[in-house]
Amino acid sequence: MKTDEIGIVKRPRFLDEMRAMFSFTPEEEQKFLEMLTWRTFKKRYVLDGQNEILQYMFYINRGAARTFYVEKGTEYNYAFSFEGQFLVRPQSMMRKNKQTMFVQFLEDTEICYVPISTLGTFQSHSTDKFRQFLNIALIKYTEYLEEHLFMLRMDARDRYNWAIERFPHILEVISVSQLASYLNLTKETLYRIRSGKY
Repeated sequence: MKTDEIGIVKRPRFLDEMRAMFSFTPEEEQKFLEMLTWRTFKKRYVLDGQNEILQYMFYINRGAARTFYVEKGTEYNYAFSFEGQFLVRPQSMMRKNKQTMFVQFLEDTEICYVPISTLGTFQSHSTDKFRQFLNIALIKYTEYLEEHLFMLRMDARDRYNWAIERFPHILEVISVSQLASYLNLTKETLYRIRSGKY
């Protein structure tokens, strides 16, 4: 558990959301906070530890990251995660398809993370709350997938507009090529859309 400069225990932003969904006793909240680890990654740092990505839940308290994989020498962006979001981890691709995923931090990024294995400790103390926590996480991930699949059915211009509305600062931290890959568009198409010639 990490404290800030004046000795106050750091709390991730998602804690307020969790409090709104179900109540913690002070003891339960303290136990949960003790599971958390904080780390700041520098811009462009690449996290390529397959096991590390699988074994931890990462929450972006400040900053931005992209999750990507490499196939036949080409990078494919799987997802972008921004401040106030959990890092998207495609576990089925990693476990079943043995696809190696990487995380690159797009700016200096403060991460709060917890080993998934230690959540069992929390589970043993508060089974109902633990199940609610997991259900909330699964619902949020399902909502993300539904939103992403719906986006891919849009025409090219609407995909671009969706990305800009969903992540207003996205082009401040990623390249046009990366955005094109994420939206399943060619770089040329994206340039035409941005220049108003599409």
